[in-house]
Amino acid sequence: MQTSTKRIKESIPTPQPHKLKDMVQKPWPVLDLELSKRNMKLRTSLMRHGADVLPRYKHITQAKINSRPLRTVYGSLCEMQDLMDHTAKRLLESLPENEVEILPEKLTLISKWGCDGSSGQSVYKQRISSNDATISDGNMFMASVVPLAKI
Repeated sequence: MQTSTKRIKESIPTPQPHKLKDMVQKPWPVLDLELSKRNMKLRTSLMRHGADVLPRYKHITQAKINSRPLRTVYGSLCEMQDLMDHTAKRLLESLPENEVEILPEKLTLISKWGCDGSSGQSVYKQRISSNDATISDGNMFMASVVPLAKI
């Protein structure tokens, strides 16, 4: 009985602690928390207790900026190939190095895309600097691409 329990315990992988260097290079888990600058007091509190596990706020904001496409005043624009390259790059960056090393040289990214729109929404009092009266934030259209698998 004890040997089977021991085998089960040994088969459970021990969680590896995240290194701060990894969190600065790949801050995706922190971005998922959507911490505001004010909420980053959590980092200070953790550091006081000896747990330096969260990157500095400026590293988080820089990671957010790096993940955005080219923007205009009225929306975001990017070439489809640039979007796919950026998506593939971000997916690969989120993997541990040992997994990236064993990937084949050529990969296929399977994705789906879709469109959605809305009209007649509340118009917010934002200034849109344009002489074109048809531009309004009461009507929106969005196209999105979602990665499904890499093979």
